[in-house]
Amino acid sequence: MPRKGYRKPAADARRLVLRIYLTPDERAHIEACVQRNGGLTMGDFVRRLIMNYRIPSARHADQAELVRQLQKVGTNLNQLARAANSGHAIEPTGLQATIDELRALLRRETIGR
Repeated sequence: MPRKGYRKPAADARRLVLRIYLTPDERAHIEACVQRNGGLTMGDFVRRLIMNYRIPSARHADQAELVRQLQKVGTNLNQLARAANSGHAIEPTGLQATIDELRALLRRETIGR
């Protein structure tokens, strides 16, 4: 995400409008595609489709939960690394527990499919 107050250079700013007319069925089809590929606006979806840019696939609820859990483990690892780098003693059990949790999450994701 761009930093606050950032503006694209004038040459890169999107100022031109392309209007197209659709039938209700075409509009419904595009909206369904946008819904399946959640996280994009209709404009972003159509722009990516026309320009042959990658359209991110939708995450399923279990994938979203896995990502949240991996982020938590990553946070734990970051805290442990920060403590180690600042000269604090690290409990081996805490580090091992975090590594075990990460392995379990990854094993569940790769084997559970």
